[in-house]
Amino acid sequence: MYAIATDLADAVEGIDMKTLVVVEESPEFKGELVFQPFQNEQIFFELYQDWLSRYLILNQLFVLDDFVRQLESDGYTVVFGESARPLLEGYERWRKPLDIKGFHAPGGGSLYEYQVFSLNRALERMELPEANDRTYFCGWCPGAGKSVFACAGAQEAVNRGQVDLVLAFTLMKLKTNLSNFFQANTSLQTVVNDGPAAKRKARYENGSQVFVLNYDKAWADFEYLLPLVTGKRVLFILDEAQKVLTDGSPNRSRKHLDKLIQASEPVIWPMSATVVSHSPFKYRDVFSIGGFRRNPLGTKADFEIRYAKRRRFFEIRTKSGGKFQQIFYDWDLPKLHEIRHRVADRCH
Repeated sequence: MYAIATDLADAVEGIDMKTLVVVEESPEFKGELVFQPFQNEQIFFELYQDWLSRYLILNQLFVLDDFVRQLESDGYTVVFGESARPLLEGYERWRKPLDIKGFHAPGGGSLYEYQVFSLNRALERMELPEANDRTYFCGWCPGAGKSVFACAGAQEAVNRGQVDLVLAFTLMKLKTNLSNFFQANTSLQTVVNDGPAAKRKARYENGSQVFVLNYDKAWADFEYLLPLVTGKRVLFILDEAQKVLTDGSPNRSRKHLDKLIQASEPVIWPMSATVVSHSPFKYRDVFSIGGFRRNPLGTKADFEIRYAKRRRFFEIRTKSGGKFQQIFYDWDLPKLHEIRHRVADRCH
């Protein structure tokens, strides 16, 4: 682990201030590392904006080693303050290799380092007492390995005895692919539960370690799923989670999904590369899945007050002669940049 200066004044004595960068936990965004140069901060940001947000916070803790090496090769001296200790200790835990019994990476390869880092964090969050704190959002781009994350994580969670059941929700057209991925790369018994209602009911009663379902099953099979999950430790994998995210009223699938989550001891892993769409409210809604009241981004009203500069109301008439009101928001785009730092402990 990096050396930590218990007394910054002593640690920086004799160092050229022009080359000094002090790293501490951000006082505003807990769980984030802020890099503080003693030269002009704007110049420093422009030099390293591929690594840092406009708040001079490291974009992802995963790249800490690479960024420190870059700074040192550029002639900087990096000093860590005492407040950074918990994050550095976490960094060391989360990058430790994972040997997952029963999981085989596609093509006979191995997990990438960023996948290991993210899985270690997600698996660690499973032990937290509050249900909404067990949520971990995998927002990787297409092709980055969200299915690998889901399968490897589910296998390890079962291996550790952290969950009793896995419900993997995805789009109708992706169910077979996701099921095949589980079957090819894990030792978990996996069932795609389609067909007539009687057969679906029988499969739930017979049990499986993993059920792969389309989102409509949350309401269509609610009466079968509810006794299956009640009081159980359930990992809810929500592939293409944008299907049940909303900036307004939830759809029928979301309402029933929330009820299933509330009936269990849940761990929730939303996954999507296309969450936000036209509305930042949808990103906030990632952390409201399950219907729990304590969202790290606050209530919808809090979110609006903090990030919307103004609202505009338009009346829209339908062809049948009816009318309804539509609200358009003008967002404070620079301010929205802070959102990722407010949820950085539970997403990658």
